[in-house]
Amino acid sequence: MRKNLKEREGYRDRVYLDSLGNPTFGYGELVREDDEFDVGSLVPEEVIDQRFDRSSQSAWESAQEKAKSIGVDDDELITGLASVDFQLGPNWNKEHTRTWDLLKSRQFGAAARELENSSWFNQTPDRV
Repeated sequence: MRKNLKEREGYRDRVYLDSLGNPTFGYGELVREDDEFDVGSLVPEEVIDQRFDRSSQSAWESAQEKAKSIGVDDDELITGLASVDFQLGPNWNKEHTRTWDLLKSRQFGAAARELENSSWFNQTPDRV
């Protein structure tokens, strides 16, 4: 799962502005208030690795919970959900309610097509 995330997210060791204008680094980690990094700053590799490890683990755990809640035990689906959780955060299903409803009713193809109508798709179509 982590290899998949790294390939999909890309990597930058300097702070840049993401598609929404948020300062970001590493594999898509947002700069937090307590970080001391400005746009263009080099971020130490150990900081990038630690942040990615925490974020990816959290996304995996959240995806497992979501899969369990809809009664699915499929590693491919869990990996896909982890990717969504990693990029959008663990509460994405509260914003993308139609997609979540389709997943709950096991209409996986329809759920994927529904995401194509989202602002997320417009911002990062290659990763959706």
